[in-house]
Amino acid sequence: MLSELEYEQVFHAESQGDDRYCINLPGAQWRFIAERGIWGWLWIDAQTLRCADEPVLAQTLLMQLKQVLSMSDATVAEHMQDLYATLLGDLQLLKARRGLSASDLINLNADRLQCLLSGHPKFVFNKGRRGWGKEALERYAPEYANTFRLHWLAVKREHMISGAVITRWIFISC
Repeated sequence: MLSELEYEQVFHAESQGDDRYCINLPGAQWRFIAERGIWGWLWIDAQTLRCADEPVLAQTLLMQLKQVLSMSDATVAEHMQDLYATLLGDLQLLKARRGLSASDLINLNADRLQCLLSGHPKFVFNKGRRGWGKEALERYAPEYANTFRLHWLAVKREHMISGAVITRWIFISC
């Protein structure tokens, strides 16, 4: 979250020298070691992340960001749900990647490789999947690598009949 929001210029990480940085939030100060990537992205060494004497918890940071991002309690709650789903997905990815070498990854087929990718690196909760429970995640989320069959139905527009509740345009927009 810190990397993405700093990249999006929500706040600025102040360089302390020697790849050390500090981000000041209302009532909190986050310190860490990081390197700036080619596009300015901060690659934070997670082992160095500190926030005063508090445990380094993602939900703590999210609560500290509430004021900075002008979030309502309802918005924070939604983001907490997305945060936990993303963390659960990330743990599943770590488990799935365990023991794989670079050579193993290179030799994977494209579908299997897609199941091991992290998702969009510059999207804070890239595995949020609102409304999905654990069963749906295990069945459909790519990091669980389960297969399922999609059923498609094609109908020419001139053969489509719709009623008053669902118009053709509502159906097409879904």
